[in-house]
Amino acid sequence: MKHILSIVWLCALTLLGSVKAQADSKPVFRQFTYTDYAIAWKVSDNGQWAVLSGTTAEQKAQGRAKLVSTAAPMVPIYLQTEADENKNGKCDVADVTDDGNIVAGQYAGRPAYYNKQTNQWTQLPVPTGWTGSGELVSVTPDGHYAIGNVRKPDDDYARQGVMWDLTTNSIVTLEGLPKVIKQDADDKDQLRFNDMSADGRYIIMEGAFSYNIQIYVYDRQKKSSFRLGYTLGNDGQYSPVNSSMQELSDPVISANGKYVAAMPWLGDTAEEEHVGTLLYNMETGQYQIFDEQEDRDIVPFVIDNDGNVLGATPGTTSPVRDWSVRVGKFWYPFSLITKQAYGMDFYAKTDYDNTGSPFAISADGKSVAVMVDPNGGGSYIVEMPDNFTTVCQRINLLGNYTVTPTEGAQFAKIATVELLFDRDIKVKGAKNSVALKDAGGQTLRQSIGCAVSSKNSRTLTVSFRPTTLEAGKAYTVEIPAGCVALA
Repeated sequence: MKHILSIVWLCALTLLGSVKAQADSKPVFRQFTYTDYAIAWKVSDNGQWAVLSGTTAEQKAQGRAKLVSTAAPMVPIYLQTEADENKNGKCDVADVTDDGNIVAGQYAGRPAYYNKQTNQWTQLPVPTGWTGSGELVSVTPDGHYAIGNVRKPDDDYARQGVMWDLTTNSIVTLEGLPKVIKQDADDKDQLRFNDMSADGRYIIMEGAFSYNIQIYVYDRQKKSSFRLGYTLGNDGQYSPVNSSMQELSDPVISANGKYVAAMPWLGDTAEEEHVGTLLYNMETGQYQIFDEQEDRDIVPFVIDNDGNVLGATPGTTSPVRDWSVRVGKFWYPFSLITKQAYGMDFYAKTDYDNTGSPFAISADGKSVAVMVDPNGGGSYIVEMPDNFTTVCQRINLLGNYTVTPTEGAQFAKIATVELLFDRDIKVKGAKNSVALKDAGGQTLRQSIGCAVSSKNSRTLTVSFRPTTLEAGKAYTVEIPAGCVALA
């Protein structure tokens, strides 16, 4: 005769609180799917506006750049003037101010901004010796300053970063810009601006694009810069802050200018090479390199004002990704956040197959622009009730597991129970801390073993002295709070 054992996981694990769905406060999704493949690139710092365009040069050339209000996302403003109404690809977009009036980008291949009130593009002047070809990449939320890059007519590789004062449409003189280390002939005149803090004080930039890209953080107030991820020795040579770091690329900065993140290529050999995340605190000067197994192959795309990094995987093999946010020591998958904190199934809600790549975040950390798939899969803006620092405190990262024997399995004796999690674990409780209980809650046995399996760092093995179970009765294995935690 078979006997029934019901196995239930009943605990709040160390470092993880209880999970409660919020019935009255849910994430709001604004989904975009356009025939010209336009996706949401950036949200304004206040989260009220977004700009959209294609992801490839061909898509941009054949499509139409758009501005949308997140309150009315299905009513896009096409950023062509009346004269250009039927000319696709005339302009492109990169950023937008908090009032939605100024859109930074390019017009007819030149750095320019769009004024919504006048429905006009204004092309900006460029430094002497450089062509008008280029683009704006960022604008301050108040519309005062913009940064971008210009090119040379006889050098496809040359770039020069420029800041403009949009109140006068004039170039801002930037003293103390970094001196790029030229590694070969192609590195001549290569210093491009990537982004800046909301007040325009800090600018992140890249120099020397041939290989081993140099990333610099420029302080406009102090008129000085430093190379991110490297220290300068007394011999005048740079050394990486992590000995296994081969290269650093794709820098991002928080709106408040307090944090900078980038993607390091790590590994002592070509076979070991992988990507991770570098995080730098501008106030303390402290570096963190995220290079554990859970960190690898996650590309950092965005960083919020609390220093939480939004990244997506797979890092370098596909543009179709799933994103997570790193808060404290752990990565929290976005689909898990919506499920546990708000009782919302992301996939059922959106009808997407993947959560995407996060491209931008508002200053309050609640609105995120995400690309799902560059080839027609669309994009979305999600407006969260809470920022990630707050909501991730309610997420149980050990909430997903499978049990062997399975819950409700029928058998006559019990000696071992195994739980397989989707993350590495560690045991903090004693070997006798797990209880076998009957249906009335009476403890029948205490475990004689409770440990991480020697064969799999994600498996918990609990052992009891062989116990014969009474026919037709239900039993519970109870693991107390604090016994198991994330490794």
